[in-house]
Amino acid sequence: DRTGRAELIQEKQGKGEEQETQRDYFGELLACFDNRDPESAKRIYEEWLKEATTEDQRIVRKVLYCNFRLKAGYSDALGDLEGLTKEHPTHSLPFSVLGNRLADLGQFREAAGNLVQAAEKESDPESGAKLLAEAADYLAKDKRFEDATSLLEGTLSKTEKGSPAEFELYKGLAQIALAQKDSDRHVALLEKALSIHPADYELRFRLALKYSELKRNALSLYHYRILTTEAPNGANLNNLGVAYAELGLPIKAVAA
Repeated sequence: DRTGRAELIQEKQGKGEEQETQRDYFGELLACFDNRDPESAKRIYEEWLKEATTEDQRIVRKVLYCNFRLKAGYSDALGDLEGLTKEHPTHSLPFSVLGNRLADLGQFREAAGNLVQAAEKESDPESGAKLLAEAADYLAKDKRFEDATSLLEGTLSKTEKGSPAEFELYKGLAQIALAQKDSDRHVALLEKALSIHPADYELRFRLALKYSELKRNALSLYHYRILTTEAPNGANLNNLGVAYAELGLPIKAVAA
């Protein structure tokens, strides 16, 4: 969910010792909405907006304020957010946040459309690919599987091989296959994603677990052995033992 948090973190990094004395407008806004105090929230927001030093900061803060209001139940903020997409048509953030809030309302097709527009405005291919994968996920939730798949496959043909963007697109395709309950395609696409970024241990764990569910124990064991070597933890070691036991290797299971 792109709500501008990454942009806010960059803002809050500041320079030198000034970081220590910066006012936490973000936290104050959260507290106001938690306490159902919209008047104070509006006052704090206006002060925060005045302190913006760049146009990008102003856009981020406008979008965050609308997002806070929507999350707090003020439905009129949806119209304000739509207005920001018209006011700032070249900035991705208003479109991505609007898309996610529309998805919250079950308007998946409209949500996907906004995320596609957000992706088109991204200069970074990886960020754009993540937004497209999110758009495809919403199309899949709307049972528009063919549209979801076409969106990502069409982008793949124009994406640099072995790039982070290609990795994100294959992960997105794997998610669509999972929604379609196509386990063979799901694991094949996860394998393809891992071939691009083999150090994504969370993804490898998901794949090993899926192989376990499918009773493909040799493949599950293969991935758990990589995990216990390169990212050892209790869950990986336990699951490795289970995989050995499923293959009828009880001694190794105890050792694991």
